Amino acid sequence: RFAHEKTLLGQPEIKLGVIPGYGGTQRLSRLIGASRALDLCLSGRFIDATTALSWGLVNRVVADDLETEAINYLKQLNQMPSVATSSIIESILLGSNMTLSQGLELEALHFAKTCASQDKQEGVQAFLEKRKPQFKGC
Repeated sequence: RFAHEKTLLGQPEIKLGVIPGYGGTQRLSRLIGASRALDLCLSGRFIDATTALSWGLVNRVVADDLETEAINYLKQLNQMPSVATSSIIESILLGSNMTLSQGLELEALHFAKTCASQDKQEGVQAFLEKRKPQFKGC
């Protein structure tokens, strides 16, 4: 999640007599905690991008071209091994809704899957040879 340095974020719905809908109260509280979510939702106030960064609401604050920064980030992610990338995404997104024990089981399955991949072999070999890996997605 990226934000331009001049971005203001908030939940002003209370000023209209309603609550943040479409999962706004639920996703926000899971992301920044109940106390901060209550503060934003009950006050209707806005926070700046730097505060949003410190709260974990955004991952990066960008001073210049937001679109270029996001595209460059996606290009960087695209260079990563796809088996490991998809395994990380699934482990975190699914695992966060499981018990710790279930999440650890899911992680172990994905760890075994990535360790058996050709990309893992390439990554280790490239590290040993001090070169950039050439991942193939398998």
